[in-house]
Amino acid sequence: MIAPLASGSDFVSFLSGLGIASAHLQFVNKDPMSDYPAYHTAYDTYEAVANRTDPGLHSLATVVKVVGMVLLKLLDSLQLPMHAGDYADQIRRDYATFEGSYAPVLEDHAIDLEPVTKALVQFEQAASSFHDNYEGMNKNNLLLALQEYNDRLVQLERAFLLPSSYPHHPHFRHVIYGPSSDGSYQGVLFPHLTAAIEDAKRDNHSPGWNQVRESLSYVVHALRSAANVLNSTVLTKHDAH
Repeated sequence: MIAPLASGSDFVSFLSGLGIASAHLQFVNKDPMSDYPAYHTAYDTYEAVANRTDPGLHSLATVVKVVGMVLLKLLDSLQLPMHAGDYADQIRRDYATFEGSYAPVLEDHAIDLEPVTKALVQFEQAASSFHDNYEGMNKNNLLLALQEYNDRLVQLERAFLLPSSYPHHPHFRHVIYGPSSDGSYQGVLFPHLTAAIEDAKRDNHSPGWNQVRESLSYVVHALRSAANVLNSTVLTKHDAH
């Protein structure tokens, strides 16, 4: 199961504040109960974990091994084992859900999602062409191409951040993914836009819907900025031959 990161652990400052790609790995039960019932309680002690939650600490040790293997793969790879198209595909899937939930109410207030749709298409196209551009890498400029390839992927996440001077939610600057505003520890697509819509629906006044329009413009800008990061390459496929 892969879900958007929210605010339940130490990755918040890295992803939402600095735009550093992050992951939260854990084993969960198949039943609908909480994956960690003792979370944030006085019963969450080492003794409880070692003797009841995870006897022998076998699950914990396995998670550590998985994290170690992932880190080794990242460190040992000349070319980062990441694909921008996967990010675009995930946004596209989540955007379909977002549209189904919010498009009608936005239309009622004359707010058009078409700019977001077009910006997402632009990002998808940039993600696809970005990887095609490096398929022709050869020994003549391999190191230069690899450096540029890796640098672009590292910068991609940071393109989704609001400016550090943004007055609202200064610790949650990520425009595309972030914690839900309802305090449920769930990650959502377009967290600032979603929060603005929910606030406007509750208060139902013009300033609230103006904030929605502003938040929507941040989403459009973020997607376009990310596309520009991928498109702003020095090398081209022609150069690599």
